[in-house]
Amino acid sequence: MRVKFRNLLSKFYQFENAKIYAILFLFTIMVTSSFILSYFQIKNEILNLGSSFRNSISKEISFSTNEWLSTRIKSIENFASFLEFFTNSYSEEESFEFVKESNIIDKDSPFFDHYQIIFENGFLIFDNKFEKIENLESVMKTCWFQKSICGNNSSSISIVNHHDILNTRTIHICSTFENSVTEGSVCGVIIASEFFQKIRPKIHPFVDNAYLFDEDGEIISSLIKKENYPNLKQSFLNSKEESKGWIFKYQDNFIEVVKIPLVNWYVGVSIDEKVITDSTIQILVKNGTVLTILFLLLIIFSNYIHTFIHNKILKKQKEYEFILSHQLKMSETGELIASIAHQLKQPLNSSLLLLSSTKDQKNSGDLSDEELLENLDLCIKSTLLMNETVESFRNFYEFKDDISEFDLYTAIVNLTKLLQMDFAKYSISLFIDKFNIKVVSNESFLQQILLVLLQNSKDALRNKERKKRIYIEARVEGEFVEIYVKDTGHGVSNPSTLFTKYKKSTKKHGSGIGLYLSKVIAQDKLGGDIELFQAKNPTIFKLTIKQNMEQK
Repeated sequence: MRVKFRNLLSKFYQFENAKIYAILFLFTIMVTSSFILSYFQIKNEILNLGSSFRNSISKEISFSTNEWLSTRIKSIENFASFLEFFTNSYSEEESFEFVKESNIIDKDSPFFDHYQIIFENGFLIFDNKFEKIENLESVMKTCWFQKSICGNNSSSISIVNHHDILNTRTIHICSTFENSVTEGSVCGVIIASEFFQKIRPKIHPFVDNAYLFDEDGEIISSLIKKENYPNLKQSFLNSKEESKGWIFKYQDNFIEVVKIPLVNWYVGVSIDEKVITDSTIQILVKNGTVLTILFLLLIIFSNYIHTFIHNKILKKQKEYEFILSHQLKMSETGELIASIAHQLKQPLNSSLLLLSSTKDQKNSGDLSDEELLENLDLCIKSTLLMNETVESFRNFYEFKDDISEFDLYTAIVNLTKLLQMDFAKYSISLFIDKFNIKVVSNESFLQQILLVLLQNSKDALRNKERKKRIYIEARVEGEFVEIYVKDTGHGVSNPSTLFTKYKKSTKKHGSGIGLYLSKVIAQDKLGGDIELFQAKNPTIFKLTIKQNMEQK
């Protein structure tokens, strides 16, 4: 796994388009981070807007309630004044007949749900019915009766927790009247549970609930009816301030409280912040998803175009590298041919000289059969030596793109035979450690890389006065074989550009193209790499190849 990753990584980083992918990756991270930060910023802004909205709608409902109550107080005061003027000397029964005949109580009135007139002696006119209040003594003790009949103010607003006729909680807006016979109170009756529907038939959907509190925290009415509100009263009282308004948290939402100026009541509005954030975030997520998809499609399309262009360039580059590789091999051919010609010349001259001597001896009759056979054996040996040299040269230039098993030591020795005469010409000593390593790889590619390294070492040593030595060592490391080529030359002055494409080698006669292509071949064809292991004293190149290329 480590080897696969290293090979994949080396292939990835050798291409310049790695920068493009890195930029795309960083840009994606930046866009994603920006979107996440924007999400939280927008969410905070939405919550702030929700808080402002809660405050404004609380004040608006409080103002509407105050105006609504003020209008109904004036209406009931006018009713009481009218009744007081026209029934100045009427008894309760006569007043009822007057109310009934004059039809001054309108059942369809937009101001109140019901009307009632209470007399001090316990008689009651409810809408157009005349009744006697039962249990008058207990009723007289109630707060609403005290406010309605016995209060010093001409008008009052009170809560009746259970209206005996309507069997529900009601809100009474009352105004007193009196004549020469009796006195009482005219009241407009509002069903408490329908209070908010009368004030605001429609409230914004973001409003979770609206409450009408009295000064003791009791809920007079609410927009959404529930059986109970656990701990709401206690939360109200714990946070109550002597001011026009405050905020307290109840369950998951905040309730903004605003005092009604006309009466000692409070309007509380709770905004469902989750609805605000969810609906807004839903829009943002939807738009963000669309933008993200478009962005991903753009990346995919750009990557497709880039890959297409890159493959075209890569194809041309490989074709060019193939041409350069062929050119490299041809450039080495001249030197090898000169070396081989010199290597063939000696056994050829020996054979010619021996054959000429044998012919002369035969003509003079001095040649025995034993000498003839001996001379023929020597000629055969010389011929075999020349054949071996030619075969090595032919095998080297016979390109084979297949993988086979071979002995690494033998492959290196066969290659060095082509260079023996050239090394001898410059008095270069070659030392090869004996090792027994079997390799399943491409022998042609391996020998081509080693030829470049040996030629570079030869060029580095050719002008040196002494200690002209080249060493070849090899060892197995895990799944790889490491081959070290050392020379005692003057070293490499600028290692950073040694394997750069189309750069000249720092050695005087070295081939920069050769080293670049050798690195490409080592990575792509042999599953390894080539590197400058040590720049000088001695100069060491390390060639790493996979020992078995058939193993994935």
